[in-house]
Amino acid sequence: ISSDTLGQSSSMITGGVFIPRNGAYEGKIGYSHVIFDRSAGGVMSVVTGNWPRLKTLAKLYMVFDVKTNSNRRVVLRQSFDKNPEILFLEEGNDRIGLRVLFKLFSKDNVYYGYGMTETWLYPDGELFITAAARFENTEAQALVTKAQLDIDLPTSARKYSEETIQKMEYSSTAKRYILLTNGDSISGIPSLSLYWRTGMME
Repeated sequence: ISSDTLGQSSSMITGGVFIPRNGAYEGKIGYSHVIFDRSAGGVMSVVTGNWPRLKTLAKLYMVFDVKTNSNRRVVLRQSFDKNPEILFLEEGNDRIGLRVLFKLFSKDNVYYGYGMTETWLYPDGELFITAAARFENTEAQALVTKAQLDIDLPTSARKYSEETIQKMEYSSTAKRYILLTNGDSISGIPSLSLYWRTGMME
């Protein structure tokens, strides 16, 4: 994820820090500004503004579908874990990093495994996210049918429809890069772009 630096020049800070915020952790460095919701699996939101009047630009979280041994579809969400483990990896002038360790529960609190997101934020507005998961409850599940990192965007700011974004494949999109949202320089709201890799690093 990358934030348009022009839209946030007035609120740029140089040093990087994570700040406790009533059940959440706010992370800021340069043009990068996020908040992690500790009460919802450590789900990360890209934000703008000042606490407590933050405006959400995008929300990112992991979602899985599994098929049980009884042929029932079950949805597992990162946000279903109400007590994730938060590990602060680094705070400094060059970057800040945070890792979220969460358990994979169904809506009815059946445990299926665990997951991890690791996020690094840089002063130029770039955010690098790594995500992983492991499934342990083999007695309950027969097959993992979907594993993805969902991105929720305000409808008014989207460059693409949610359906179009979901259908994109990294190998077929030019330069593996898309502009997700429109910015507004007058109100100080940056645009967001997305570029990605999957599988083995090149």
